[in-house]
Amino acid sequence: MKKIVLVLALCVVAVGTMSAQFRLDVNASVPVYFGFTSEVTGTIGDVADFMFIIPELDIGYQFDLSMLKLGVGIRVLSFFGLVNLLTPEIFSELHLDPFVLRVGVAGGAALVFSPLGAADFETGAIFVPDVSVNIKLADIFRIG
Repeated sequence: MKKIVLVLALCVVAVGTMSAQFRLDVNASVPVYFGFTSEVTGTIGDVADFMFIIPELDIGYQFDLSMLKLGVGIRVLSFFGLVNLLTPEIFSELHLDPFVLRVGVAGGAALVFSPLGAADFETGAIFVPDVSVNIKLADIFRIG
């Protein structure tokens, strides 16, 4: 009986691995709410007063479960090319063509780099939740 359970578990893992795929997405995000929690000041947040675009690059490995996709990867955020942040992430997406609902968490570690020189930025155990709705304009480009 144990052998049958082991073989079935290996088959499930193999099928999941075969249907997984590498992906690269270029996103243009428009934040509508900013907030953070600090041990000193508590929770601070506000609706964005002005609109600006944050270019993002997502590189990941996802498991394709039809309309639902689960994955892990690396997210690169760029602030006008002057300061760039690279951080690991986990995510899930619901594809309702052409819309994509994405829920993820990025953080835990980060690499900050800038063409202006070294950035003085602490990257401790900071986790950033993300809920977004994007319009899929091409296989690798989304806006939302």
